Amino acid sequence: MRALRVAADKMSKFILILAQLAISITVFSQKNGSDCIDNSKKAELHNCCSFPTPIPNHVVPGCRAKYQKLSNDHRNHIICIADCHFTEMGVLRNGKIDLKSLRNVTKNELGPNEPEAQDAISRLAEMCVRVTGEQKDAIAKAGTKCSVLAYAFFKCLGDGVFSNCPDKYWSTREICTIYDKGVPLCEDKTN
Repeated sequence: MRALRVAADKMSKFILILAQLAISITVFSQKNGSDCIDNSKKAELHNCCSFPTPIPNHVVPGCRAKYQKLSNDHRNHIICIADCHFTEMGVLRNGKIDLKSLRNVTKNELGPNEPEAQDAISRLAEMCVRVTGEQKDAIAKAGTKCSVLAYAFFKCLGDGVFSNCPDKYWSTREICTIYDKGVPLCEDKTN
């Protein structure tokens, strides 16, 4: 009887070790699989920040029509639309971003109920003017059909909003929570 108890005790310990091993293998294989977020979910990530749109889009259709002939040249098409958009809004003047005009435009677009968003855009805009100013030589030498300044500024602003999205605008969806915890997008292996 005693031998049976000893054998059962050894078997229990063996089963416990196997269970721990199986759990470890599962955890480590999941860990390695979730070190980064699959690039196919990149578009989903863009919806994590529901920050209100600070820049009106009412002039975009006219700008698209103006540069329709560039639609097969994606790079120049989006750069020229951004240049047109910012010029039509009065934000791009004499080859420079006019922060005062931008503040007026965003204040009108966001309205009085979004002081946090207005403050965030104002701070980001100042930073993006500095960033694009530091890139002015590269911007001047871009070799595009329109100035790259508005596009570079808009991209900086968008990236800044996403990277510093206030909590009240950040989604609690699983992918957003994972990204917010520091899990990056997987590196694109195609380049």
